[in-house]
Amino acid sequence: MNKKTAEEIRQKIYSGHWRPREVSLALEKLGGEIIFDALYGIFLDKSRGERHFTDQEVAGKMLYELQPKTSKGLKLLVRDCLDNWNLSVEELPFYFRDVFGKEKLELVVNQIETSEVLTEYESKAIKTIRWWCGFKENA
Repeated sequence: MNKKTAEEIRQKIYSGHWRPREVSLALEKLGGEIIFDALYGIFLDKSRGERHFTDQEVAGKMLYELQPKTSKGLKLLVRDCLDNWNLSVEELPFYFRDVFGKEKLELVVNQIETSEVLTEYESKAIKTIRWWCGFKENA
């Protein structure tokens, strides 16, 4: 397989040509960072219209099952996805929890909630991460 960029992989996932097996094989060959970028990028893509939920559901399941590693910071990742993440896709916060650790995710959620200006949707997303991961409400 030729080296693929995250965008090329994402397009193959969007088209249905790459399913979990192909992404798993790519993970073995390309490493976690490029696969993470491809899958996580689906949560940032605002151009998908009606496919928004379905695309994120597929990407979330692959992220959670394959758990590709990334060197990116958790706070940046959580913050960047808040405005476009479909709140019904629980696998994204589960991925964050399992890969980065429950305590670290809770700390980041608290930091974002208390120190950043959030839109109404982003605030709802933070509360949803709390709910999915069983975190207490921030006082």
